[in-house]
Amino acid sequence: MTKQNDKIFGISQTIDNLAEQRRRWEEGTYAASNEELYALLGNTLDLYIKVRADFGLAKAVTSLMDTYDINYNSSTTLAVKIVRLIFEGKEREGKLKQRIFSYARVLSVATENRIVGATLAKFIADKNGIEESRRVNKEGLAEADKAKQNKDYAETVLSDANGIMQIEMRDELQPADG
Repeated sequence: MTKQNDKIFGISQTIDNLAEQRRRWEEGTYAASNEELYALLGNTLDLYIKVRADFGLAKAVTSLMDTYDINYNSSTTLAVKIVRLIFEGKEREGKLKQRIFSYARVLSVATENRIVGATLAKFIADKNGIEESRRVNKEGLAEADKAKQNKDYAETVLSDANGIMQIEMRDELQPADG
């Protein structure tokens, strides 16, 4: 049994060391990278708001998509076009394809919630990152937040509510054992 305890202690130390290494990375390089990304997205949001308000600028964005030979179609949103121009450009076609739609959705959700570039980083941080912020609906709630809100409501309000009518539980209606 001692050898098993030694193995558990050894793996436990390794996991603790790796967890500490992850913590330093998360608080250092990863945090700095996210701050820089959020600042870039904030500037992108400001541009999106500006272009959205000016039809001439929106046409210019579409023209740039053609100039750089970046794919789009009639259903491509303005947010996606702007994000593609910034994050893909003419030389990066397709490298960030999955992120493009996430970033564009964050811009759309932020605009719906009247967020501007200067406050976008706080908005994203308050929603626990890009993925959760893009899931936010018009009420400012992510699906998980909305589900929790509904559960809390049900537990507080509906748990004490009287039923529509009383039903007498007869023995025939009781569940059978086994």
